[in-house]
Amino acid sequence: MTEIFAASRLKEARAQKHIDELVAAIDAHAAAHPPESEFTAATETEIARIAVRVRGPPPEIGPIIGDVIHNLRAALDLMAVELVGLNGGNTNNVYFPFCNSAGDLGAAIKHRNFDRAGDAAAKLLTELKPYRDGNVELRALHDLDIQDKHHTLIPTAQLATTSQVTVDMSSGKPVIKLVEGSLPDVRYCFPADSAFEGSELIPTLNGLLKSTDEVLAMFESVGKQSSAEPALNHTAP
Repeated sequence: MTEIFAASRLKEARAQKHIDELVAAIDAHAAAHPPESEFTAATETEIARIAVRVRGPPPEIGPIIGDVIHNLRAALDLMAVELVGLNGGNTNNVYFPFCNSAGDLGAAIKHRNFDRAGDAAAKLLTELKPYRDGNVELRALHDLDIQDKHHTLIPTAQLATTSQVTVDMSSGKPVIKLVEGSLPDVRYCFPADSAFEGSELIPTLNGLLKSTDEVLAMFESVGKQSSAEPALNHTAP
């Protein structure tokens, strides 16, 4: 017997591969184009300054991010379709529903034909709160999937730390100097026009993968119950 939500798990696995690919692309870019620091010592009238130059992310990063998002979103839709099938319903035009608020959820469940999955699945979805002021992270996954269809998600580079400095007392006076070989810590974050504005890229994507997996785990008992009682499930198309 095929494992429940096997198709969704394959989408999760593909998302993980894309995250690994993204990490490799960022690491390769950092190795080829390390950030540069320029230190200006303090004077009687000016404070010491560190200027950091960082090259923006390579263009291929955007599509990889989109692939991660799309596979996770697709995993939820495939789960919804399978739940309806296990409940004996018509699987045409079935999607995992998202909406703007709690008051819209009932209509969204019917519009996306998720009600065909049965009362237990609909109740569990209500508890999941897949709307803007409910499960914010899950709703953001849906928003990012839509955004990627119209605009490539290009992350921004942000400094977490600057290069290190040290104080040289050899002359008898404190002189601040840049530590030779020290590099700034650069992190890539979601752009300002996205659902995860300013959030660090890789940890956020890993969090979305974990959240998607938790949703599948939540609905497993409902799906297994439906598959165990086929004679009781005759949901109308």
